[in-house]
Amino acid sequence: MAAPILSAGAGDGDVATARYCLVSGIPASLRSAQLRAYFSQFVESGGFLCFHYRHRPERPAAAGEEPRTRCCPVAVRPGRARRLVRLYSGKRWVGPGGASLPGRCVIRRVRLGARTDTDSRNDMAAGDSVAEADLKRLPEFNPPSFMPHGNVGTPLRVFLELIRACRLPPRVIKKLQLNFPKTGSSRRYGNVPFEYQDTETVIEEERVYTATGDEITEDEGPVARPEVTQPASTEEDEEGQEEEEELHSGD
Repeated sequence: MAAPILSAGAGDGDVATARYCLVSGIPASLRSAQLRAYFSQFVESGGFLCFHYRHRPERPAAAGEEPRTRCCPVAVRPGRARRLVRLYSGKRWVGPGGASLPGRCVIRRVRLGARTDTDSRNDMAAGDSVAEADLKRLPEFNPPSFMPHGNVGTPLRVFLELIRACRLPPRVIKKLQLNFPKTGSSRRYGNVPFEYQDTETVIEEERVYTATGDEITEDEGPVARPEVTQPASTEEDEEGQEEEEELHSGD
């Protein structure tokens, strides 16, 4: 097992800590391959530092019952957490073939603290602060070396590089249903905006799609609005807002 890099360079030699979130409400029927398709737009843009799905029950089930929903803690690159919430939180789940599944995707930030004497799994579910050292010990943040950002969070380009280096077991390609575009453009990558150097991209009402081109929306009944509804102008502005929120998180 090889722990992922949970920090990213912020420029000028500084190190920015990963942002942690909890993805919950995941239907028990979904597997890592289906989650890769659902979060494809964010995965292929390199937004996840680690998303390694281990089918963790969201809450204890009654005796003899199978948990209906699962959850997974994830690590996000600095400046990307608000966009992750904006794109997916409160949206309907989309399964294979574009089928609408019961429930909604719920994403919330995990508050970091110094406590190390409690169960981090329960703390995340309850919204309490969790020590980063405890988070890093969870199996979700210790994926195999051949999927450095997890079975969901590793972009296709990384898997392609591992294949060329003969470092990716063939069983992984089948299990994760990895489909590599042969020629021309792919709908999967068409959803990732190209960033031109020294320019500012303004995105209004950004739409989100699965890997197969199905749009992920909030339709089919009323649903609580996501935690963030207004897009940040740039990742730098977004990062500053996140840091300000954390400074006041203990209020």
